[in-house]
Amino acid sequence: MRFQCKRFRPRVSLGPTLGQRFQMPTAATDATVKADTVTVFLEMDASSDRVSTLKKGITVYVDLRIDQGGKSWCGVRPSAQANRIGFVDCRSLERIAGSTPAVISGRSAANSESTHGSAADMPLERPATPTANGYAAMKNEVVKEGVIDAGLISTLEAQASHGGPTAITRAALAHLAAGEFELTQHEPDKALEQFEAMEPFAGRQRDLVLASLDGRIYAQLMKSEYSSALELIEKARKLSPQSSNLAAWSGYTHYRMNQLDAAIEATPHPHLVFGRREGAG
Repeated sequence: MRFQCKRFRPRVSLGPTLGQRFQMPTAATDATVKADTVTVFLEMDASSDRVSTLKKGITVYVDLRIDQGGKSWCGVRPSAQANRIGFVDCRSLERIAGSTPAVISGRSAANSESTHGSAADMPLERPATPTANGYAAMKNEVVKEGVIDAGLISTLEAQASHGGPTAITRAALAHLAAGEFELTQHEPDKALEQFEAMEPFAGRQRDLVLASLDGRIYAQLMKSEYSSALELIEKARKLSPQSSNLAAWSGYTHYRMNQLDAAIEATPHPHLVFGRREGAG
């Protein structure tokens, strides 16, 4: 009896159509190899062992992206279900159109399923925004019919420069409302601008400072800027050391940076965030 062996053929994409802009992949997205050949390294270091090479046109799944020292490293897998094979220069990859990072925003993140990926990619709730100091009312003033009233924010900033504590708080809340809105629009860069502009007006009001940091952390996670997110998380934990949300975010960020021991140590209930590790009972 004769047997025929089927040769494995990697999935190949023809790449973007004419007129589409090149977009570097982020974590939890599919990407196409755009260079003729791409070296896969064991670590995020070009001097580390070379474990494989990728040919132009092959589709890979990017499970991690780290931007550091002016270079971007992407952790790659043959598919979302497969194990990571190593790290490549993100500039050698092109994100596939329609491939969306599996980041879930909103407070129902822990209990919902994303249409763009598994809820486990970001299974964390965000802390509630301030409510006792007029945030809800300010939100209705700043965002009207899906548009941020930049003129109002400028007016509130001017009033804060000559006014008392109430005027300063209103300016902080205005930027907070604008930043939260930009997050819902999946605009992390614009959200960061608002949260950073909020910081001087937050002053020493602990709830507002934490709200600003919370927004900046979430925006950095949306951008897969894990090192920057981790710095902000540690800053926030100094203000709120007992926060289970911040502890979980710290664990999640370490996990995305492939620092598994630190991730488990930082996370109050690691099995809820990462699932069971291989070999666990």
